[in-house]
Amino acid sequence: MQYKGIFFDLYGTLLIFGDMKAAWENWMTAYYNIIVERGFNISEENFIAQLDGFFSRLRPAVINPELTVYEHRLLEQNKKIGFNSSIPMLHKMANVTINAWDNYVQIDPEAIDVLSKLKNLFKLALITNFDHPPHIHDLLARHKLKNLFEEIIISGEVGSDKPDPKIFQTALDKTNLKPAEVVFIGDSPEDVNGSKNAGLKPVLIKRERDENDHIYLDYYSDIKNHNFVREAVDEDGVHIISKLSELLTIFGVK
Repeated sequence: MQYKGIFFDLYGTLLIFGDMKAAWENWMTAYYNIIVERGFNISEENFIAQLDGFFSRLRPAVINPELTVYEHRLLEQNKKIGFNSSIPMLHKMANVTINAWDNYVQIDPEAIDVLSKLKNLFKLALITNFDHPPHIHDLLARHKLKNLFEEIIISGEVGSDKPDPKIFQTALDKTNLKPAEVVFIGDSPEDVNGSKNAGLKPVLIKRERDENDHIYLDYYSDIKNHNFVREAVDEDGVHIISKLSELLTIFGVK
């Protein structure tokens, strides 16, 4: 089969995670500071305990089209603790807290070169799980990645998340490609298992990380003590790479 398209995950694939324990602590601190700076009385310990499950809860119902999924999560959380927040306040909360977390994520230094070369021969698309699409669009523009993709699919815009086959099908429909014509590059079980179930050919990028780092790639209130195990990656039939530039060799691109 001659492949016609290559779809990419974003975080952990084109962007490299740094100290994610520090990232989540920074996120919590930024959120807490916004609350207390506006005179709301709650201890940091109680505030953090109330955050448990913030991202693992069901996608909130959209009650205001001006708000993203992430801003709806913030709205629900604020109501839970009794903090009143306006739409402008929610916009500010979203930007401040996400930027606090994103300070610990860097673009892979190989990303632009690899994507630029692959773009000459393949249709490229991005598929990312993210509840606040404005941040993704800003980030891609800032890192000069946006124009390298024919399509950008963000879960917060299309209403489905990896590993749901629907989000992969959305990208296929927009690029007018069939599943068997596409390779998907990702770093997580959601990427590999989801793309495989959708009929795409998965490639797993496995960078060297501390063996316990995976527990910090998702938010948990009790970061130090939470015994968390991610879903395993089904590596059967999956090509594994350790850096993006290996894709050029795989696809015969110079």
